[in-house]
Amino acid sequence: MHNPLSSSSFSSASVEWILGPKTFTDGPEAPSQVLHYLMDHPEFIKSHSEQAKNALSRVETMNLSEAKMDDSAWRCRAALLEAYPHLFRQDSTIEIRLMGTSQTIPKNDLMMRSPVLRAILSNEAHKAEIDLSQEGVDEATKAAFIHFLKTGQLTDIDDVFSLLFMADKYQVEDLKDKVRVALKEQLTNENVIQILEGAVATHSEMLIADCLHFIAKSQQLLTSEKEEVRALLNSLKKLKESGAKLDLHVDKLGITPEDWSRDYWGDIDTVSKYVPLQLVVKDNTPDNQLIADLLEKLPNLYGLFICNNQKITHLNNLKQIKYLVCMGTHSIKTVEVPKATTVEFYGKSLLSIYAPEAIEFSCGRSEVLETFSVPNARKVTASNLSALKSFSATRTTTLTLRDCQKLSSFEAPEIIDFYGTGCPSIETLELNNAIKIKCSEFSGLTLIKASQASEIDISRSQRLSRVEAPKAKKARLPWGNQLSEENIVVADGCEFSL
Repeated sequence: MHNPLSSSSFSSASVEWILGPKTFTDGPEAPSQVLHYLMDHPEFIKSHSEQAKNALSRVETMNLSEAKMDDSAWRCRAALLEAYPHLFRQDSTIEIRLMGTSQTIPKNDLMMRSPVLRAILSNEAHKAEIDLSQEGVDEATKAAFIHFLKTGQLTDIDDVFSLLFMADKYQVEDLKDKVRVALKEQLTNENVIQILEGAVATHSEMLIADCLHFIAKSQQLLTSEKEEVRALLNSLKKLKESGAKLDLHVDKLGITPEDWSRDYWGDIDTVSKYVPLQLVVKDNTPDNQLIADLLEKLPNLYGLFICNNQKITHLNNLKQIKYLVCMGTHSIKTVEVPKATTVEFYGKSLLSIYAPEAIEFSCGRSEVLETFSVPNARKVTASNLSALKSFSATRTTTLTLRDCQKLSSFEAPEIIDFYGTGCPSIETLELNNAIKIKCSEFSGLTLIKASQASEIDISRSQRLSRVEAPKAKKARLPWGNQLSEENIVVADGCEFSL
């Protein structure tokens, strides 16, 4: 067989990339596809570590500045490097001049951490040196910045705002996140304005949210000499006086209005320009028109959380919303969130839902939803959907099904982990990428095909008559009249239980 490491450029003669059951054509898209696949399939890495190592080593020998690698692909590489550093082989380095000396950093690491440096290296593919010696910060800050580029670790430093400046200039978001965590723990009435000013100056959204939440709870009147920050504090003061409630989450700031008739949307819009802001609806006051009007007034709104509202019937073309949660909203019939990456909806009247960019998708309680399509979702949960007949989730790796009585088929070829209960209309489960399968009360199930599964657990499915899982090392099966030993294909030495 051809050595997969022998191809370090893209050509028609290059060898295909083979990862278990998955094959990728060599080309500029291949590194991105491989990184996404490995990121979505951690069980494959555990069970095929040598094959994963060969693939990652092959990625590292390539000039990724010439590959089609988007931000999500670089994030996958960062996560894989942190979780499995022993699988990476780094040959290509680039020199960074610092304090009159040179330090070497793997080129792919440099491109991964900073989109700005990535653009420089992509435009000048043969560039062998990046000069940071002229940056207007002290040597300790430069050293800390270089250390993070090399290791991903934050070091102690006195001038943390200069480090934030460097992180912002070169768009090193991981560094900004780590600085945020460190500064959040040090917030006091004496330093919060200074930290807020630094956060605003460096566009550190969640650090701004931390400061605003801290100030909102403070009994002291705080202000700033900087006009931009002073305007932000004035809007926060008005919202606090109106009775609006602020809640801090991991990746957003939530605001719950006290009085929907008040015109404080300008102040909410001001805050939403600086932080990922989620509007919380927990009563029956807002209707379709009010929600539509508010979305017009809040073009920067990040998220929408609706709970126990029975007046809203449609959520159409929520084009700015990235995060949507609806619970106990039994009057809503249609949902359109074209840019949302997280969607959770639980309501009995839902007829259709459009969420093409959702990465995490949960839907439940609907009595009329018959189908849905979430082409980019990695994690999907469908529960108590009594009318659901089919759905498509072509990139999903974790699928959970609960009590979908009419569901008879679904398209989800990339599933790694499958969990299901109460789906009696499914007759065949063909999950050839799945590593772990667990289901119960699939009373119509007769056949399971799972060529890569290492563990299967099937219960209360008495019509099951054949299992094809040649790599399964552990199996719990519903022994009975339908399933006999000759119709069970598992690995030698498989551990059985009833």
